[in-house]
Amino acid sequence: MLLLRINKNLFANVTKLFYICTEFKKLCMNIKYDNNQILELHSQGLTDREIADIVGCTPNQMAKKRKRMGLTANNPITDYELTDKELAIIIGTLLGDSCIRYVHDKCNFPMLNFCHCVAQKEYFLYKKDQLINLMTSYNVYTKKSFWHKDETYELYQFNGKNMKCLLPIREAFYQNNVKIIPIDFIKKYFTEESVYYWFMDDGCYDKTSKSYTIATDCFTNNDLQKFIEFLAEKFDLHFSIKKDGELYLKHKSNYKFKEILLKYNKCDTMQYKIG
Repeated sequence: MLLLRINKNLFANVTKLFYICTEFKKLCMNIKYDNNQILELHSQGLTDREIADIVGCTPNQMAKKRKRMGLTANNPITDYELTDKELAIIIGTLLGDSCIRYVHDKCNFPMLNFCHCVAQKEYFLYKKDQLINLMTSYNVYTKKSFWHKDETYELYQFNGKNMKCLLPIREAFYQNNVKIIPIDFIKKYFTEESVYYWFMDDGCYDKTSKSYTIATDCFTNNDLQKFIEFLAEKFDLHFSIKKDGELYLKHKSNYKFKEILLKYNKCDTMQYKIG
């Protein structure tokens, strides 16, 4: 009887100790890894292994943490094929505000990412819906104004999935992590719909001079020269390169250019850009 009682007490103490150790591990996990950071990385489509590499734990620990947070596992997308429409949109917006990037240097595949301010919310949501198969989530952030420190503004951000199908586009559009205009790639896949998204991202219409300009100063003059030759040949759209690196649409092309924009525009709030 005495031996049985000792065994029961020992079992109870071991069980209690195991419970204490388990709870302590959970507490350490919560202290060590910031939940907001994990949510942010998960929303960008990172897998358990990729998040674990960043925060400094094992994939198994991260999987358990993710489950406790009520999140489903992200898996790299290796078998998705882009539609012609998706490809046209991606190419147009890559010449504008979007980027294809690796969230972390241990990621196998890149993701698509873009942001728009609250004034372009309707356009952001429309573009997001066209690329919904590439998205893990979208977020709304409050940012401090660069020009007025006491003011804030809302920013809408699209977080894409890590996808193998984006690899050739990433390789075409970036050299040493610098975005370029891959003219041979552009010639194959750039469409009228690409023109629309390119302009809506980075274009501007001046009512006074009735002029269309597009911010392209991040590209080299050589790239721009090849690009405007292509636009003239394929779409009969004639641009010149301004001294500041922007493209200026010659007035003889205004009517045709506006026709293209109206053909694809579904956002009333973006009408101000069309003129």
